[in-house]
Amino acid sequence: SGLIMAASGAVAHDLMTNYLRIPMDEFQKVRAAKIAALCVGVVAMGLGIAFSRMNVNFLVGWAFNIAASANLPALVMLLFWKRTTKEGITAAILVGMISSLAWILSSAQAFKDVYGLDPASALVPFSQPAIVTIPLGFAVLVVVSLMTRPPAPKPAAS
Repeated sequence: SGLIMAASGAVAHDLMTNYLRIPMDEFQKVRAAKIAALCVGVVAMGLGIAFSRMNVNFLVGWAFNIAASANLPALVMLLFWKRTTKEGITAAILVGMISSLAWILSSAQAFKDVYGLDPASALVPFSQPAIVTIPLGFAVLVVVSLMTRPPAPKPAAS
């Protein structure tokens, strides 16, 4: 329930008010949050039904893999590397999230438990992608940051 409240608040306040700049009074924000909570709950139930044959601990591991792949490179490099750019962070988050999702959905475990297919025909051999996707996120962040960093200011002519 805490996650549903956080998601509905993020939709009503951050997405609709700040990002989309939709003018809303407090009543409209509460209504938008209630609708978002309902939608998030329905999606969560649908996912629960779709993944009902899977071990919950395994699904939590997948969630942590996706979160770590998307966030760890951006957070670490933002704190410890001065040349990090917003384009590098954006690319690392997108690549980390998409690659970890693709890896999980292409794994033998997903083939067996989600799709009901032969796990031997899976595209990737193991289902916990962080060992591959986190370093990929770091590499993408470094490359994109180096490609998009602003040029050094030229010294003033005397």
